[in-house]
Amino acid sequence: MKRKIIIIGICFLGLVLGPISGISDSNKNYIDENLYDNIKAVGIQGEKLIKSDITLGKIKTDYYKLGTDIQITSSEFDESHPVIDIDYNGNPLLLYQLKEDVFSSNIYIQRSPDQGVTWPEDSIYYWESEDYALINPDLNFVDGVRAFGTHELEGQEPYLYIQDYVDVDQPDTWVLSYFDRSGAASYVSETAVAANKSGSIAFGSIQDYQGDDYFEDTLLITWDGNNLDDDTADGGVYWLNRDNDENSIPYSNLCADAGDKIFFVFQRNPLGEKSQIATAYCKVDENTLYSDWTQRSVATSSQYNHSYPDISVNGKNAYVTYMCDKDGNQDIYVSFSSTGSFWRKYQVTATPEDEYYPVIYADDEKINVLFMRDGNLYITYSEDDCESWSDAELVNDESNKVVQEFQNSDVTSTLGIWTDNRNDNYDIYIDEVGTAAILVIDQIKGGFGVELTISNVGNAPAENILWSIDLEGGIILTGDHSEGTVNINPGDSVKVKTDLILGLGRVSILATCSDSKKTSNGFALGPFILGVE
Repeated sequence: MKRKIIIIGICFLGLVLGPISGISDSNKNYIDENLYDNIKAVGIQGEKLIKSDITLGKIKTDYYKLGTDIQITSSEFDESHPVIDIDYNGNPLLLYQLKEDVFSSNIYIQRSPDQGVTWPEDSIYYWESEDYALINPDLNFVDGVRAFGTHELEGQEPYLYIQDYVDVDQPDTWVLSYFDRSGAASYVSETAVAANKSGSIAFGSIQDYQGDDYFEDTLLITWDGNNLDDDTADGGVYWLNRDNDENSIPYSNLCADAGDKIFFVFQRNPLGEKSQIATAYCKVDENTLYSDWTQRSVATSSQYNHSYPDISVNGKNAYVTYMCDKDGNQDIYVSFSSTGSFWRKYQVTATPEDEYYPVIYADDEKINVLFMRDGNLYITYSEDDCESWSDAELVNDESNKVVQEFQNSDVTSTLGIWTDNRNDNYDIYIDEVGTAAILVIDQIKGGFGVELTISNVGNAPAENILWSIDLEGGIILTGDHSEGTVNINPGDSVKVKTDLILGLGRVSILATCSDSKKTSNGFALGPFILGVE
């Protein structure tokens, strides 16, 4: 295969090289008989990451000239396929593809320091290759500081790329590596990533499988229970996709998210049947085996098609949105499950027009769905776990300019993002589309105990949100753990303090509130915490 050419970047990106493990067919007779008799799961050994020669670059500060307050990109080239997620401060990380021509496409990375209001020109980076066109990124935060991404190659070479944003605010920590699948597959496409706060991560892709037999457009999931910190995956599983008559069932339109369990959702197209939505899911830890992964149907019918899914997972609850032509046109539906094995189906839109390419975000209070119709982007939401949905509201300010294609929009928390052609080429736009409380720990102070300042930088009230302060190290006789709840209106801050502390010696301080975490150090002297850094 062609070797990738080194492009000089801003930093040295390193991982320890190691041998690539081969495919193991020893367990391939495992059969998931609960969905389709002939769908087999084939386990493979954990594979070693290889450092990529594709490196990181930084654009010149005069590259972009923004036109409006919600326009993010405005180069002369086409930017599209945006994907967005937020850190523990509610600040977004954005990936998208910038395509200069049919032969050249790179993955761009941008950050906003103020919840998406501004996008500084001096912090735009990109993954670049002279040999390959990089397209269709995906992204998932682990803990609000570290994020993982992936992308495809337009030529569908047999490499599964892993973007590791070890600290999203420190580009010199970013690493690009890959799994070499050339010994087992001839192509890799439609990649997706899911990660959760426990350190479990999984990468999915559509590949062919070359074992005792040949399978096209099947699903490979590669997982690890410790954020790939040892540069090696724990294992992988192929889902061999044939029906009972040995006809191929192509998989497509892969997406992923994680909460208590990791979910991959995809479209299945059985020969002579209507398209379906299915999922493969697992609660991943260091003991996970390939046989722990389960595949189930999310939405299927012999009378109509289900297509183009997207997923959001919140704790144990998983929500999948998709298109369905049940009523003779394309409408939007959502299926919900708290287990992965049984899914309840709800209709979101019921208009005579076609609605396309929905994306979804769910938190504890609200489920937001964005979809496209007639070149526009709309949002609808549910506050009763999918039972009812609000009237759809237009998101974009200029009508009929949204680029109506799969994976040309995304949503997270209060932000919606999309590809727009109002400037006669493809640009990325963003807007506030939902309401959510976003709590940030601004400051840790010492003195008589430990005091936190907590702010609500979101646009909705925070009610009964748990906070905690933990002390470790030294000798703590009492007060090593304090907790309580706060109510904070948007834009406001509150101060909270520990219970009585009695201790002596150097201590580390861990403060948490909702998804926000902050650490510091100090010295305990009786009830006082001194020298907090």
